[in-house]
Amino acid sequence: MAKFVNQKLKLFYLRNILLENTDKNHYISMNEIIERLNTLDIRAERKSIYNDIDLLRELGLEIINHKRLGYAVVKKEYDFEEIELIIQGLDYLDISKNQKLLLKEKLKRNLSQYEAKLLS
Repeated sequence: MAKFVNQKLKLFYLRNILLENTDKNHYISMNEIIERLNTLDIRAERKSIYNDIDLLRELGLEIINHKRLGYAVVKKEYDFEEIELIIQGLDYLDISKNQKLLLKEKLKRNLSQYEAKLLS
């Protein structure tokens, strides 16, 4: 049994941290990962995070480790260019402005925060 309530969610939160904060141009260091997990009341040590990253790789997430820059997810379900095309295409659909905004926001969730800002 996990010693802390949120420990069971560590892998899920680590996945989200990597997806939301990294891309092929933006990396996150091990210290930043630990700090972000701590803000979620999840205690983590380097060794356990290394194991979790290996598990995420086994589950299909393409995570690279750059010695100086840190970790990044470099391949996601949809890449930036694909989501950009879909978002541009929404403007030509005969749906309400509100529906378009909601769909665009949902699509942006598949991007890192940095990529999503480029589409704003």
